[in-house]
Amino acid sequence: MHRTATIKRLCWIAVERSPNSTSSLIPPTLFSDAEICKVVDSAWSYEQDGKNWVGKEQRVYTTKSEIHALSSRKRGGDALLLLSILRLAHWNRPIFVIAPKAMEQANVIPDWDCRRYRAARDELIECGLITLVHKGGRGIGDVSRYAFAKPVDLMGAQSVPFVAPFDLPPFIPQ
Repeated sequence: MHRTATIKRLCWIAVERSPNSTSSLIPPTLFSDAEICKVVDSAWSYEQDGKNWVGKEQRVYTTKSEIHALSSRKRGGDALLLLSILRLAHWNRPIFVIAPKAMEQANVIPDWDCRRYRAARDELIECGLITLVHKGGRGIGDVSRYAFAKPVDLMGAQSVPFVAPFDLPPFIPQ
């Protein structure tokens, strides 16, 4: 569909929800028509440019400074892979566990043994990319706990997806 026609349609739908709308079927919003159209245009740009990650395969990113910090390390490549795996698994957790023996048994990273997980974890700690929050080992069930050094930046929806409580108007060709 042509970008201009799509944006016009989406703006029309959104503007119909504005407070000055005469439609009683669509609940009002607190935004002006211009604000609504600006947001619609921005959202559509994300969709067209492939930057809308909602509903897509899970992904993580690594900053230039993180790559630089790990590139000079002996096990930097392993640490970078482990960091990516940790971010995929724990993107929404402030504190998490790294259990090398369990990760080896689960074959989280194929062909890695627990020593390799430990070495990669230690590289991440030494580079300051993760921090040890609690040193375990005081008994059964007392595991070490870790946190990302800085929060993982999120992109996309951070709550439940929007589901319209009403039917959208049919497409009207212009």
